[in-house]
Amino acid sequence: MPDWLITGIEIAYALIVIGVALATILSNRSVHKTLAWVIIVVFLPVIGLILYLFFGQDNRKVRLISKRSLKRIVEHPVPSSVKIDKKDYPEKYASVINLMSTLSPSASLFGANNIRIESSGSEFFLDLLKDISQAKQYINIQFYIFLDDALGRLVSDVLIEKASQGIKIKVLYDSMGCWNVKKSFFKRMQNAGIDVESYLPVRFPRLARHVNYRNHRKLVIIDGHIGYLGGMNIAKRYLKGVKWGTWRDTNVRIEGHGVYGLEMSFLTDWCFAKPGKKEIRTEFTYPEHSHNAANDNIMLQIATTGPVGAWREMMQGYMHLFAQCKEYLYIETPYFIPTESIRSTICNVALAGCDVRLIIPKHSDTRFVHAVSQSYLQDFMDAGVKVYSYKPGFLHSKLLVMDGDFVSIGSTNIDCRSFENNFEINAFIYDRKIAAEAHHQFIKDQGLSERLYTRHWKKRSHWRKFKESVLRLLSPLL
Repeated sequence: MPDWLITGIEIAYALIVIGVALATILSNRSVHKTLAWVIIVVFLPVIGLILYLFFGQDNRKVRLISKRSLKRIVEHPVPSSVKIDKKDYPEKYASVINLMSTLSPSASLFGANNIRIESSGSEFFLDLLKDISQAKQYINIQFYIFLDDALGRLVSDVLIEKASQGIKIKVLYDSMGCWNVKKSFFKRMQNAGIDVESYLPVRFPRLARHVNYRNHRKLVIIDGHIGYLGGMNIAKRYLKGVKWGTWRDTNVRIEGHGVYGLEMSFLTDWCFAKPGKKEIRTEFTYPEHSHNAANDNIMLQIATTGPVGAWREMMQGYMHLFAQCKEYLYIETPYFIPTESIRSTICNVALAGCDVRLIIPKHSDTRFVHAVSQSYLQDFMDAGVKVYSYKPGFLHSKLLVMDGDFVSIGSTNIDCRSFENNFEINAFIYDRKIAAEAHHQFIKDQGLSERLYTRHWKKRSHWRKFKESVLRLLSPLL
């Protein structure tokens, strides 16, 4: 090989490494993420550069919609009378509520809610189809995945039928989540009068900027009175399961003032997915609620997070919340790749003497991520966290219950991607009755899981430990 060519390769190598290193350093990210990108580019310069262009660019300073539009969505015309006054906040969680309402525009505290936890796909989809069939005015639907399978076609058929009755329907789906769904599936709904939009469509040359920031939210709003959110997408696996067993997930059905929070989140995403449309300006209205759940006056917040803005809303909310723990903290998550701050916070809660339990799936739909998750478990077990592995199938539930009076259900995983890169949504519920139901479901799932003990966990093969440790170096990038 000629000397000039070797010199050129060396110069190109140096420029790639220095360029990516400077870009990551100047973006003022976490040290772990910066070092991870530098390591990848040093050892795999060409592949590393491509990965960085697709997955490494920081999008937090980008504004998705104008301040004016966001203000109209958040402040007008939601009746101020439905928001809970600060003096009536639950004393223990007042600081958590203040933090989330400051960080997340949709996270005002709402009361007068009737809430039902749904722990299976059959329960969720039966209720959803029934509520959709009874819609009188409009339906707003947003899912990360909306598949063209038997269940997806059933839901789309029901929506098309409602559209023929004059019901206004909006469907928002994530472009990457539905990358393998044919456009004809959504075109059929559009031809029936349904307004369908994709979120952050992946089209070159915008691919590099958008592919790493996905809208992972799953929610439905019906007539402004009924709402759903949680971990379930529209796909038949939520009913039929997978090859190795059932697909366990958790959703929540909300009836009452809390649906306003879902509306705020949906309209914000809709305005970004469909900007500049004249008709959007007439849609910043919320229906008056006749619902008055006097006997179910449950308080909740709709907390959202995303890869834009100055703060990592859900991660900071969880950290502050966990610090309030007095008795127990139970967590279910399908993907467990905690940030360093979340890791230390959960371990501190356990070390302080609280009963901390974690359930993750024994088998996962993502082997790479699952292997990385395994590398973190020893730290938690050493701190006193009781770790369980769910056996019957895939545990996709994102459920958190604490101290018998707090529940979080939504789309957020305990992993770097949910905290850093995805648009997520959770319901923060402050109620003993709902917490008792969530606690019961957690104990039921625990009964279907095997506990992992340190003495056995340390006996994993050296090759497995090595693989997990190497992959863990990439955890800030997942």
